[in-house]
Amino acid sequence: IGDTATITTKIYNTDGSSLSGGGSCNTTGTDTTISVVYAINTHGTLSTTSQSVTLKGSTTTTCPDSFAAYYFYITLTGATRGTAAITANRFSMQKTIYVDIE
Repeated sequence: IGDTATITTKIYNTDGSSLSGGGSCNTTGTDTTISVVYAINTHGTLSTTSQSVTLKGSTTTTCPDSFAAYYFYITLTGATRGTAAITANRFSMQKTIYVDIE
């Protein structure tokens, strides 16, 4: 696959509802933070990186942020394997990803 691989992680609700910050329009809600933390083992050297997005909660004058889905892109260069842990205040999961780079 060459010397670079990009792993795309799509975060979405399986029931078809939108991802959103907390609260209802024109009330006070809380922010929702989704984070992806991944550790990459590159020829014996382990490095950890993270990406996150915050969906703003509603305020007394606005509706909460809302998205159908959110995408995280992890680019691996020269990596042999890595793990990605995905967390949010409503769910948590972990997936081990194996990638061969030539």
